[in-house]
Amino acid sequence: MPVNVTGEDIFGALVNTVTSRNLSPDVNLNINQSTRLDDLNQGAGVPEGSINIRYSSLPTTGVDIDLSAADTLEDIKDIIEQTTRNAVAALVPPLDTRYIRVDINAEHNGIQLTEYDSATGLPVPFPGTAIQVTEVASNTLARDLGVLGTGVIDAATGANQLVGGDTDPLLSG
Repeated sequence: MPVNVTGEDIFGALVNTVTSRNLSPDVNLNINQSTRLDDLNQGAGVPEGSINIRYSSLPTTGVDIDLSAADTLEDIKDIIEQTTRNAVAALVPPLDTRYIRVDINAEHNGIQLTEYDSATGLPVPFPGTAIQVTEVASNTLARDLGVLGTGVIDAATGANQLVGGDTDPLLSG
């Protein structure tokens, strides 16, 4: 005797109905430098605009970084690293060779900002001014990149860093 039972009959009593704008689970897909900004935040992308980064070399004003030309996370990396190098080099007299290095975080779902010294190639031990990222104007770029906030000291290296949150990339391919 065949038994035919619908999925609703089997699971309907076991699952509550959930109302949500997104019923798919967060599978925490990995990102890499070629990840397109349009694929972040479940395909909502990130707005064009600027962020401000403060760190030990620029503790008072920080540096505004225009990321409007970025299409990928590699573009974000290149622009932030070059802009922070240029900002420190432009000080009179130049303070040091510190810059903000951009990497993919350990969970491979967001970016990480670390203060580095280009002369030594090493992270800068916590200098007293934590990395701080804020929005410029009224955009949400820093938040949507997962880096809005203040960094901490990395317990293993003592480095000044801000580990970004999950950017929720879309599955693409």
